[in-house]
Amino acid sequence: MDLPTHLEAPLRTFVPDFRFALMQLAEMELGALPGTASGILILRVMKAERMSDLLNEVVWDESLITQVPREFYERVLRYILAADIDKKDLMERIEALKDPATRHSAMSVAQQLRQEGRQEGRQEGALGSLRDSVLDALELRFDSVPEGLREAVTALEDVEQLRALLRRAIQAETLEQFASAL
Repeated sequence: MDLPTHLEAPLRTFVPDFRFALMQLAEMELGALPGTASGILILRVMKAERMSDLLNEVVWDESLITQVPREFYERVLRYILAADIDKKDLMERIEALKDPATRHSAMSVAQQLRQEGRQEGRQEGALGSLRDSVLDALELRFDSVPEGLREAVTALEDVEQLRALLRRAIQAETLEQFASAL
């Protein structure tokens, strides 16, 4: 930043320094990444994911994990749990953690995600069942359902809308009447 000469000395300490350090993670060993505990953990996870090695001991270094804030650790766990890794091996890795608080936190996050997955599965199952019911009702009433109408019903994500359409499929006099409700 160019400062007027007479203001340069008093203002120089307030001018931000925008230097940065470029790290080539690909060239660094997984265990040799520099930074704060949180920074090191996230860099290890990012590098390990690219190497398809999220269960690596270096990623699960308890001396590092216990140094990061619990909320941060739980976010990292959510990220790891969402990755394409063997869930059985992951659970074994979590169970091998020696620090009870760290292990408990990891198990809690894993349970939360399992519960969320079950709820999503139930909701998706209910949506699928409603979609099928609407299409079955239309086929029973009108013998066949045009592909465009079938795709429109299949694309719906709202349970209440699908329930209303099921009633409409049963009551409609024509396919056109039903389609107007979409």
